Amino acid sequence: MMVTQVSNSTPLDNLLFSFTTPNEIVACGEDATFEVGIVNSMGFALTGQEVTIDLPPGVYYVPSSAAGITGPSVSESDISDLNEPVFTLGNLADEGEIEFSIDYRADVDGMNYMLGGNTPRNIVTLNTNEGTASENSQAYNILYAALNILSVNPTSQTITNGDTTTRSFNVVNAGNGYIDQLYISDIHNEDLEWISANVGTLNATKDTLILTSTDFQSIGNGDGYLNTNESISITQTLVGNSCEDQTISSVIQAHWGCDGQMVSTSNTNAHVTVNRKLPNISVSSTQDLDACFGTGELSDQSITLNNKGEGTALNVSVSIYKANTGSLDNSIFSAIDTSSIMISIDGGTPVHKVPASVTNTTSTGDYGCLGANPIGLVELTFPSISPGQKIVISFKTQNCCINACLGQVNSGWKYRVGYTDRCATVNSNNTYTGQSPKSANMSMFTESPSDISDGQTETFTYTISSYSNNFPEGDGGHYKLVFDIPDGLSWSGNSEDLTWDSGPNEWDSHGLNFNSSTKQLTAKFAKSNPFNLPKTEIHLNLTGDCSAPGASDGVKTVNLNVYYIPDSTCAGGTCEIPMMCGLSLEVYLHCPGPCDQGLSFRSYDIQRISFGEPDNNYDGKPDDSGSLNMSDVRTNRAMVSDTIRGTFYGLIKTSGSYPSWEYGYASTTIEEGKYLTGIGATLRVWDASTSQYLSCDDVPFTYTTDGNDRTWNYDFSFSTLKDSCGPFDGFQFGDGDSVWLYADYHITGNPGGYAAEVLATNEFYVSDIANPTQSANKFQCGTWRGKYTLIGYYLATGFRENFTMKACSKNVHQKFFLSIGDCCSNFNGGNMFPSEYRYWAHIKRAMVVLPPNYRVADMYVKQWRTKYTNSTATETANNIQPVFNRNDTLIFDLETYYLPYGGNIRLSDDGFSGQLTLTLEPTCDVPIDTYEKIDWRFTFIKAPRLRDL
Repeated sequence: MMVTQVSNSTPLDNLLFSFTTPNEIVACGEDATFEVGIVNSMGFALTGQEVTIDLPPGVYYVPSSAAGITGPSVSESDISDLNEPVFTLGNLADEGEIEFSIDYRADVDGMNYMLGGNTPRNIVTLNTNEGTASENSQAYNILYAALNILSVNPTSQTITNGDTTTRSFNVVNAGNGYIDQLYISDIHNEDLEWISANVGTLNATKDTLILTSTDFQSIGNGDGYLNTNESISITQTLVGNSCEDQTISSVIQAHWGCDGQMVSTSNTNAHVTVNRKLPNISVSSTQDLDACFGTGELSDQSITLNNKGEGTALNVSVSIYKANTGSLDNSIFSAIDTSSIMISIDGGTPVHKVPASVTNTTSTGDYGCLGANPIGLVELTFPSISPGQKIVISFKTQNCCINACLGQVNSGWKYRVGYTDRCATVNSNNTYTGQSPKSANMSMFTESPSDISDGQTETFTYTISSYSNNFPEGDGGHYKLVFDIPDGLSWSGNSEDLTWDSGPNEWDSHGLNFNSSTKQLTAKFAKSNPFNLPKTEIHLNLTGDCSAPGASDGVKTVNLNVYYIPDSTCAGGTCEIPMMCGLSLEVYLHCPGPCDQGLSFRSYDIQRISFGEPDNNYDGKPDDSGSLNMSDVRTNRAMVSDTIRGTFYGLIKTSGSYPSWEYGYASTTIEEGKYLTGIGATLRVWDASTSQYLSCDDVPFTYTTDGNDRTWNYDFSFSTLKDSCGPFDGFQFGDGDSVWLYADYHITGNPGGYAAEVLATNEFYVSDIANPTQSANKFQCGTWRGKYTLIGYYLATGFRENFTMKACSKNVHQKFFLSIGDCCSNFNGGNMFPSEYRYWAHIKRAMVVLPPNYRVADMYVKQWRTKYTNSTATETANNIQPVFNRNDTLIFDLETYYLPYGGNIRLSDDGFSGQLTLTLEPTCDVPIDTYEKIDWRFTFIKAPRLRDL
């Protein structure tokens, strides 16, 4: 509201002032207009007029705002002080009138002037050549805003380092003035960052929010001002970047002002607790090798990253590369298909992920199967992984068909995951195995004849000594055996002449084929094998055939290759993995030939002649009745204490030069012969001239030792035998006589954990002189060798078990073993002598020395005895009581728990495993968290035939 004021008195006679003054003006608000009117009733004209308007402190003239309304002109004279501007007026005639206006504004000083108890007025002074006059305007108010910050929410909160949060509050104008510009300041330390707000503009230092008229247009009456009782809601977005746990306090203020002067509200405080939470990415992976690998099919792989920590993981990198042990291994026949890389976040739809970088792998030579530019390593990056966030990376690999016999590997990959936290105090860079290399290999222990004659059938035995195959099995997966059979040997075509068995169980072939042109025998066995393969046996029966095309006397080689075919139904073809290559067995084929004179050496074999009891039902126990099934007994295998016999056979040939022979000799050199003791030799002769047999059981012999080998020399000359064997007195070998020499040996030495074929190399001849040394005096046609398998044994106990007591009782175990054969797969289930029950040893006594302050609450013994190959029977004796118990030493007579001594545990066939279990109880004096040891002593009883050696 404007008020007009008229003065009726002035120092100049009859000079009248009138003012139109606004009742109020807003500090830092819009300009106000002040009108001045002067009437000259002095009776004379006024000249040289200047008007000075003295404004209250904090109120300032708006330059160029002076404007005439009526009467003479008005212009600015001196506005150097806007608080006291001076204006020039035109001459005012007598009874003349002038009216003009000016604009002024108020700032913070004006508000302060009024708040100081003062009354704002404008003082108008007219200076003329004729005199001076002055008058005060009506008083008016200077209005101002009064801001309050209300409803801060939340006033306190807790966040994790790196997290964003919001905080809101209202700014209310409780004053009677308005503002069109508002400043909100939030003062806190650098570990809390104000990053945005819902209104206004955040300054460059991010500590002050500036709101302008535009921001006020959406509140109140929409006039672009924050008017009385209007409020505006402000929401801050904050992020915590603290590298330590701390509470960060904010001082929040609202400010308004102008001309460099600001009015601030009182402090409002709010608090954010920032906890330094660390990321913890848990990783897992899945792997697959498609059974149709190598035929165009790809294999699915995946990696899962799961941030189980409370902090955000930053700069996450995932390197995926083919590897066996450490870094990228270019020798592996595989590649990563980068087009298949997909990621899924928190179960969302998978999307393609382009690697940040890739590394090529080998593609030349055999690696051409991987195609052009194969990839061996990919690097994936992720800016961050939030707490609880899960990322699944899926990809495919290409894998070639390989030759395992050459050590080639076609699978295996690792991945390395790196990340840090926001403070770079966690720098994780760990490597994990996603897929272990797949492999297939097989090794065999072989037993085969050294010699074979025309028409003779012999068995070639392949025992699986080691085996592994973790390649996948698809439809029609199978093993394929391929035998290369040389000229001079033949296979009957009967399935029983090629078998794969484990004890009484046989694996039936589903594909048996003999190619007569290539002489390859192929047998297929389904991958779902009916028994564990180690220690199983493949038996191939071959017959000497000197009439076959290309056959000739001499060494023949039988080759075996074993392949694994994972899937025989793959659309892209078949992958055959060689897992055992070129296993060669040599045999000497003897074809009939002329022998003009001397001893025609026709055959030799060396076999075991001592046997166990029959076990024809394969239960690991002696049969109640019946006899040994010699077709199943392995006479070519002999263990310590066994007797073996070497049998020489020959036919005498005479000539005109040598119508008869007096001197006869034999020698045999046996590998590992140092373990043998010769126990006698017998000569048997068929006298063709009389059709009678002559025998001598006391053929003299000598022996010599060379390293591990030993040579026995036998003299069956009749001049030597006549004194001990009367029928040979005056006898001489004649044409057509048949001669057999039986040389017996006792295995008295123990080679320990050993099972191997050993070769016997022989001479068998007659001579025209005694004790010949030159070959010219040794008349022998042909030569024969022989082989048998020498087997040792050992008794052993397991490692001593240390323990700590953390409960009221503790079971402590101690193992014991007997191995018949090589280490370490011929304990229980070894079965080196199928179809025989052969007891070798058992445990008799155990002595145990306990640590102080313990007692034995219980003891039992468990034995795993051999039934047949890879098959075991378990027997237990409980509540075993010591026969001696003094101080901390106890002795247990375990023999009494075996069947022959009144117990229930059977004496094992072949090897066994056993375990003693003590249940210990402590006293109150047992030390806490201390390793205690138990000392064991064992006594074993060997079978009499072993003890007598």
